[in-house]
Amino acid sequence: MKNSVQSLKAPGIARRYEKITNVRRGTNENLQQLRPSPRSPLVLHQRPAYLRRGWSASHWMDRAGIRCGVRVSVVVEAMSFEAQDLIGQAIKKHKGRICVNWSGGRDSTVVLHMALKEDPQIPVIFANTLCEHGATWAYIRKLWKEWDLNLHMSYPIKPYWQCVKEYGLPKVRQGKNKTPKCCMYMKEYPMDALKKSMGINAYFTGLMKDESRQRFLTLSRYDNSGKSQDEIAFCAQRYYKKTTDEWAYHPIANWSSEDIDQYFIDNNLPINQFYVMWGGLYKRSGCFLCTAFRSWKGKLRIASPTGYARLIEIENQERDHDFNQEGKLGTYL
Repeated sequence: MKNSVQSLKAPGIARRYEKITNVRRGTNENLQQLRPSPRSPLVLHQRPAYLRRGWSASHWMDRAGIRCGVRVSVVVEAMSFEAQDLIGQAIKKHKGRICVNWSGGRDSTVVLHMALKEDPQIPVIFANTLCEHGATWAYIRKLWKEWDLNLHMSYPIKPYWQCVKEYGLPKVRQGKNKTPKCCMYMKEYPMDALKKSMGINAYFTGLMKDESRQRFLTLSRYDNSGKSQDEIAFCAQRYYKKTTDEWAYHPIANWSSEDIDQYFIDNNLPINQFYVMWGGLYKRSGCFLCTAFRSWKGKLRIASPTGYARLIEIENQERDHDFNQEGKLGTYL
C-alpha cells in the first residue's frame, strides 16, 4: 500500500495533490478545495507534458487515484507474481491442458524456457503465418530439435496477400482500428481452433507491459480490477477470457527489456538472428511484412526494398480509392 503519489509517473499531478492527500471526501468545502484550477494540469486543452508523452489524461488520473478532481487517499499496489512461481502454479492447476504460445521472439522464448523447467513435454503452439522471416523460421527449427519440443503448428485460414486484397493493409491499432483482419485469419482463429482440438483451456505468452503503450493498457486493466473467476483474482499476469473460455497467463508482464537480456545471458540461450540483422534494426519479431506499427516503412525500406515497394504501391492504391469515395478525403491525407 502506498500513501503517497510521489512514486507515480505524473509529477505535475503529484505536486498539486500531495498537500491534500489525507483530506476527507464528501463535503462541498473539500470538493471545492480539490477542484482543479484553470491552470491545472488536468485541463486537457493545455496539453501538459504527460499528454505529450502519448498517455491519456484518464490513464494518469487512474494511476494517481484521481477521479472528477478528487484525490483518493490510498493507492493500492497491484498483485504480482514471480514468473517461475506463476508458471508452476498454472501448470499444476490446469494439469496437461495448458500450452505455451511461442512466436520465436525473445520474450516468448524466455517463457518457453521457464515452462520447460516445470514440464518438459508441455505443448508448444507456433502460429505459422507463412510470413515470418527466414531467420525466425530457422530459429524455430533449431530449438524444436535441440530442446525436443512438443511443438504444434497452426496455419492461416487466409494467406497474407488475400487478407490484404480483401481488407486492405493492416492498420496501427488505435481508436476504431482494432485487431487487423490478417491477425485474425492468420493467427488467432487458427490457434483457437488448434487449442480446442487439443483440449487446451489455458496458455502462456511472453507479453510485457514494457513493449508498447497498447500492451501496457491491455494488461494493466486487469490490475486491481476486482474481477475473479473460480475465486482466483485477476491481475495483469493472469485472467480468464470469457469469450474464448480460457485462462491467459503472462508471467513476464512486469518485466523490462533489460530483464529479458539478462535472462538470456544468465541461461546462455541462443538468440534469434532476426534481432541481429541490419544492425539490430528490429526489436520485435513477427510477420515480416506487417504494416500495423508506425515505423514499418523506415525498417522495411532497409530490410526488404522489394517488399517495401509492393506495399507502398498498395498503400497508394488504397489512398486513391479513399480519395475518390464521395465525401471522403482518404485515411492517409
